[in-house]
Amino acid sequence: MNKIAILCMGKKGLQAINDIVKTFGSEIINFVVGARDLQIQNDFYDEILSLTTKYNIKFYDRNSDWEICIHDEYVFVIAWRWLVNQKNNKKLIIVHDSLLPKYRGFCPLVNMLINMEPELGVTFLYASATYDAGDIILQKKITINYPIKLVDAIDLVATKYSEGLIEIIQKIQLSDKIPYYTQNKDEATFSLWRDEDDYLINFNESAENVKRFIDAVGFPYKGAVAYIKSEKVRIMDAEIFTDKKIENRNIHIGKVVILDCQFPIIICKEGLLKILSVINDKNGKSMLPLVSFRTRFKGQL
Repeated sequence: MNKIAILCMGKKGLQAINDIVKTFGSEIINFVVGARDLQIQNDFYDEILSLTTKYNIKFYDRNSDWEICIHDEYVFVIAWRWLVNQKNNKKLIIVHDSLLPKYRGFCPLVNMLINMEPELGVTFLYASATYDAGDIILQKKITINYPIKLVDAIDLVATKYSEGLIEIIQKIQLSDKIPYYTQNKDEATFSLWRDEDDYLINFNESAENVKRFIDAVGFPYKGAVAYIKSEKVRIMDAEIFTDKKIENRNIHIGKVVILDCQFPIIICKEGLLKILSVINDKNGKSMLPLVSFRTRFKGQL
């Protein structure tokens, strides 16, 4: 049996391990490396650790000396945020959340949702000196409908992770030659990392765009950011509300225009947005109902 190793994070990594074990048995996995991610609400680190313990699979934390354990097995890198040193790049297989060469880099799924891409996808590729530029082994795509929340998009993409991983591992077990092809670098686009400033809502866009942004940076991430006076809040859920004629609309963007069953209706550049869930960033407590009707939500300037 040709064993594999897995470097993984998040729900996609958790499901991948589970599906691989169900298909091939736990003995096919030599070891798993996990890492914590403090930037999101749930990094699934504990769940991955628990799953490897259940199946008696060796588990290493990223901060340990796990690299000395790599020998001649194929190494699969799933939802990983760091470079991996591997002498044989044809045995280091990256799983990337886009249809490369589009959206090379960080947070591709979030950015694809914000851009309302009609198709999401996963690319399985060999590692390379330049990130996400290696030879492509195979791709899986899925058509989606909007609106869609990030957590639901992750579930859909995770199924494609498992499908592709199982196909490749089957070839490894049969010692088949794994086909690949070179990316067209002229078609490459780049998806950049996000920091806290990138979670600020821009109410100077349409209500539809603002809702799509809220959906795209929600759970398992911490959520879209706005300010009420100097208080930082996170809008976790919203929906489009029937637009009204707003006099001098441009100077009132971000203000609450009406309340609908205690849910504030906010003025956007185009359209209105009904806030269904907003929490205090410090303590996670709901901000609804609002203390004052005369409230302005401030985001990007």
